[in-house]
Amino acid sequence: MENKISFILLITLFLSYFAAQSFGKSQNEALSRLYKAKISKNSTVDRSHFNASDNYIVEKVEPQNETKEKDRIEKLPGQPSVRFKQYGGYITVDQKAGRAFYYYFAEAHHSKESLPLLLWLNGGPGCSSLAYGAMQELGPFRVKSDGKTLFKNKFAWNYGSSP
Repeated sequence: MENKISFILLITLFLSYFAAQSFGKSQNEALSRLYKAKISKNSTVDRSHFNASDNYIVEKVEPQNETKEKDRIEKLPGQPSVRFKQYGGYITVDQKAGRAFYYYFAEAHHSKESLPLLLWLNGGPGCSSLAYGAMQELGPFRVKSDGKTLFKNKFAWNYGSSP
């Protein structure tokens, strides 16, 4: 019985190796074609440097009168004590259409006036920026295994900026 399981495992590993090689080869070929097209004289691939535009279309953002202190978060559930302020709330961008963005802001641990402001956008379908990004990756806290309490993230974004 052990020999049969070992044989099946060996065949599976062998087939997996060839599957990985074939997919890797096609990806490598695609990147090689792109590189060759890029260096070709008659290339249609844009090789110019990126130039930022000064012509931004600015949409009107509704006034956010006196929302800073109303949005202040004294303490999240299960949060340890911290020395930075944090805020969360909605910024109205189109009152007529009922459009607003939710934000979470944690001040930098030190030098908050001189450190850069970080706007971090991620997420997508099924991937919450707040749940995964802020509470499992770079946010000021991480969730303990009990799912109820937080602990400080020593690699948090707000050690080097104000997110």
